[in-house]
Amino acid sequence: MNIIATPTPWDTKALGISTFEITISETSAEQEDETVAHLIEATTASEKTLFYCRISANSIANKRILTRAGFYNCETQLQIHRGGIKNFLAPKEIGTKRLPITIATEQDYIDVGAEALRVFKYSRFHEDPFISPDVADNRMRTWCLDMHRQGISLLVSRNKFGQLDAFLFYKETKSQHIELILGGSVPGKGMLTPLFWASFLEHFKENGVKSISTKISASNLVIANIYFLFGFSVTSAYFDYHKLVAPHDSVQ
Repeated sequence: MNIIATPTPWDTKALGISTFEITISETSAEQEDETVAHLIEATTASEKTLFYCRISANSIANKRILTRAGFYNCETQLQIHRGGIKNFLAPKEIGTKRLPITIATEQDYIDVGAEALRVFKYSRFHEDPFISPDVADNRMRTWCLDMHRQGISLLVSRNKFGQLDAFLFYKETKSQHIELILGGSVPGKGMLTPLFWASFLEHFKENGVKSISTKISASNLVIANIYFLFGFSVTSAYFDYHKLVAPHDSVQ
């Protein structure tokens, strides 16, 4: 049995309450009652606090343990992957039009941070019924600002008037493999999303990338279907469990 509660000051700042990420190892049936008791003890707090834990969707024992300890299931996260990028061809139904793809400037990072409050509607916190959308939006904006501070790679697409249409944070995690971190189209530009996906995939192909992976919320059906259209497949699934002390009080 191994339960670790790690403070997450970045989320604490963004959400305005204490936050901890829970790590729980696989537990035998004989240890289950003891694990539940220890988990309840570890997630007791005197102030409003959010505990969260991501586990494999196949971990039946941990689902039961977390539920017994007062956690509730929020987000289902899909890990998706596509190899063979060097042979990538966009689906014919996308057509031949492409969006301009450029490596971000300092101003691009600033503009993406400003738009982030309006772009995202799916995440581990957007899908928590006790966290208000405004707070979840602020967390995504804080994430974008932090990636700017870290210098995480960013691609952007702007229209002929110089207005931001879409963006994508990513990093090269190993030779010729890309991990997509966070991306989207700005409000009112959703119809450009398939074209943006085709454009940045071709950009990576031209730059010798061999494989791409990312994580998405299963609830975001539009984006999930776009990835499937471009040949990505699900490699694993995870459930995000939360426990909000004083859960009848939403995080505003």
